[in-house]
Amino acid sequence: MKVYEFGNIENPKLLMLHGMACTWKQNFGQVIEKLKEQFYLIIPAYDGHNPDENKDFTSIAQTASEIDDYIIKNHNGKIYASYGLSMGANILVEVLSNQKIQMEKAIIDAPYFVPFPSWFVKPISKLIASVGVKVLRNPKKLNPIAIYLMTGSTSKDYGEEMISSSVFLELTKKTIYNAYYDDHVQYIHKSIKNTNVQVICWCGSKESWAIKSINSLKNFIPQLQEKQLEGFKHGELIFKHSDQFIVELKAALLPTLVG
Repeated sequence: MKVYEFGNIENPKLLMLHGMACTWKQNFGQVIEKLKEQFYLIIPAYDGHNPDENKDFTSIAQTASEIDDYIIKNHNGKIYASYGLSMGANILVEVLSNQKIQMEKAIIDAPYFVPFPSWFVKPISKLIASVGVKVLRNPKKLNPIAIYLMTGSTSKDYGEEMISSSVFLELTKKTIYNAYYDDHVQYIHKSIKNTNVQVICWCGSKESWAIKSINSLKNFIPQLQEKQLEGFKHGELIFKHSDQFIVELKAALLPTLVG
């Protein structure tokens, strides 16, 4: 797993974890230049999601462990804050549960913690991987069923243009299977109860699974702060409203510098 860093290392260190099926550039490319003015950005590129490496994604736990090791080796195990979106949010929760690195704040954006039994998820993951590869190789042949299997929505927002611009088209069947499967069986570790990190949870008001997942996190971290963005869907804040994303992020992490 490669890690990319941007900015002045004297600035507060911000770990940014991207979502499933996209590259770090697709997820964060539009905000890096502005964020690096006030943060030192640390952005891992997961295996299977990086055009510069020929590897498959293995698991959320393995990815979190590699991130822990990298921060310990390269930053003495200390950062200021972290942000994770979608599967990146699940990876971040794993990092918080491991308690191997120190940070003050963590933003968990649109997590998924509604685990299903493995016997149920395995065949669905195989179907998603099979359909997903065909869709990625030829987005023009999208149909409502394929869109639903890939995104959980039949909205036109998830058509050919979005797939081509926001999804890594070189994902392998194995990476899709492993990522989708792991994301849908992951549970919250009890060890996260011991975290001393200030946890902030975001989601769109139209993200029913994320809302349920945040409610599950509250059972472990009752003091977490929650913010729902009215009318927003999954990933819409950063992908469609990147300027607002920057404002929200700075307000949450650097409140004394905003307003």
